[in-house]
Amino acid sequence: MPTSKKEIKKGFTLVEMLLYIVIISTTLTGVFVFLNALIRTRVKMQTAIEVEQQGIFIAETLSQDIRNAISAENPSPNALSLAEADGTTIAISLEDGKLMRSVSAGTSALHSARLSMSDLSISNQATAGPPSIQISFILSNVNPSHRPEYDYARTFTASATLRNK
Repeated sequence: MPTSKKEIKKGFTLVEMLLYIVIISTTLTGVFVFLNALIRTRVKMQTAIEVEQQGIFIAETLSQDIRNAISAENPSPNALSLAEADGTTIAISLEDGKLMRSVSAGTSALHSARLSMSDLSISNQATAGPPSIQISFILSNVNPSHRPEYDYARTFTASATLRNK
């Protein structure tokens, strides 16, 4: 006896297969775009945090050096020499984008090689009494690849008054 039932075929048709490929491709593209944006944001935040932390460290270190000094000489707008009560001399200068701090023990940069300093300005703000030194500088991330997520710069300003003799 002939049967009228159609034989059920297993598998996917070409249209179904194309539909699945489009859905999976769209989903993977969305995930890739999201992860790429997430990674770029993380890199940008790490860059900003590094500049901020090192800028604050520099400003605090210089302020402490100024407060501990009994005299200051400002040989140029981007260099400062401080004399402490114990006879120690501290020299601060900007050399090739690096802020250098020289003490009798040696010279060292106050920030990492991944950062560059510019527009260092040192001035005496006091008209009478002990000098009040104001320091201003721009600290920026070195970005040789010119990728936008590595671009970050900030201006820092610190001031302190020398202790009385």
